[in-house]
Amino acid sequence: EICKKIVKKGSRHNSKIIFKENFNDFFLDQCGKDKKNIIKKIIMKNNVELMVFSFLEKKINGIFLLGGKLSGDIYSRDDIRLLETFSYQVASALEKTRLYEEVKDYSDNLEKKVKKRTEQIKELQEGQQQMMLEISHGLQTPLAIIKAKLEDLKDKYSNKEEFMVFEKSLDRISHLIYDMLNLARLEAIDDSFQKEKINLSNLLLGQIEYFEVSLEEKNIKIDYEISPGIYIMGKREKLEELFSNLVGNAAKYMEKSNKKIIMIKAVQGSDEVLLSVIDTGPGIEPGSLPHMFEKFYRAKNSIPGTGLGLAICKKITEKHGGKIWLKSKLGEGAEFHMSFPKI
Repeated sequence: EICKKIVKKGSRHNSKIIFKENFNDFFLDQCGKDKKNIIKKIIMKNNVELMVFSFLEKKINGIFLLGGKLSGDIYSRDDIRLLETFSYQVASALEKTRLYEEVKDYSDNLEKKVKKRTEQIKELQEGQQQMMLEISHGLQTPLAIIKAKLEDLKDKYSNKEEFMVFEKSLDRISHLIYDMLNLARLEAIDDSFQKEKINLSNLLLGQIEYFEVSLEEKNIKIDYEISPGIYIMGKREKLEELFSNLVGNAAKYMEKSNKKIIMIKAVQGSDEVLLSVIDTGPGIEPGSLPHMFEKFYRAKNSIPGTGLGLAICKKITEKHGGKIWLKSKLGEGAEFHMSFPKI
């Protein structure tokens, strides 16, 4: 009678304790007739006197089978309270374990999906790069033939002005194809990009000497602050191209400026080399700054070009393990800064 009075049909700890005499009714409600005999055999074989069920959100997530007490006493109220607390703690632990496994499985599946998507993007990029290489290569031959024929017709053509317009258009197409091919090669994943120890100070001074002569007729002055003995690992022709692109780009935009100065700086820090090209041009509007290194992007006040020059500069810098960034305000010129690993 005492046992029957302390049978629990549910509790604040989400547990249910069923005594031996109530097993049949419980199994009929919970398991159905088909499983009743199987579970009953298990209970009889193990001499089960008490069953403790742990519940979470009205679902059983744990069952404990207990035999009689070693002392032979019946289960007391304190025993029942202890079992309820125990069942609650175990239920919580089981649920945490289940949730951990779910999160782990989700994380594993997400990682697989990200990996698969990354491989797809990589394949797509490789395909796009290959397509650009093939298009550029394919256009080079017919373009070379057209230019050769154009030279033959130059002396025979009476309207020299129209001929020059045609020639400039052809040069613009030629430049675009060169830039596309150049960028595609730089972006190629299998590009080995062999580097050697370069005296950057000497390379810059040599380039500055060339620009001083070529920009003199445009009244553009070159100032510079180059620290001696700066070395980086790099590819000479690509570093010259990077420097030439930035200085040439600055010169193009200063034709209408009252003050025409390009400042080149190169200093060696504790763990990096900093290179800057600063001009007194018209500057760049704030809305265009985040996009200036994107392929084919054209700012509102831009001069006609391929739209690939700064994208090429960015890729060359990255190929050297460096970073490039831009600072500019309208009417206050532009500053291109680069950092390279020190050796």
